[in-house]
Amino acid sequence: MGIRQFFLLLACLGIMTGVSQTATAHLCTLGGNDAQSISQYNQCKADLTVSGMHPKETEQIAAEELSTLKAENKQLRLQLEIIKNRLFEILKDL
Repeated sequence: MGIRQFFLLLACLGIMTGVSQTATAHLCTLGGNDAQSISQYNQCKADLTVSGMHPKETEQIAAEELSTLKAENKQLRLQLEIIKNRLFEILKDL
């Protein structure tokens, strides 16, 4: 394995580790069967469901971003349809 491949492998592993940590950042885990562990788990679950934890600005930004993504998706679907039609025309001429 060359040095370039080694660094590429390290970069991939670093990215995968970062993604997995981000994905599990808000998961609650039960650490044991004792009262304190159960209480911590229940508090974590309660914190995740509290609506006041996430500011309204974030919800507004998310709604705007969703709207933008929907518009972009529509545009891309139209472009894909144009490409399909062009490809069909090329295939008809063969």
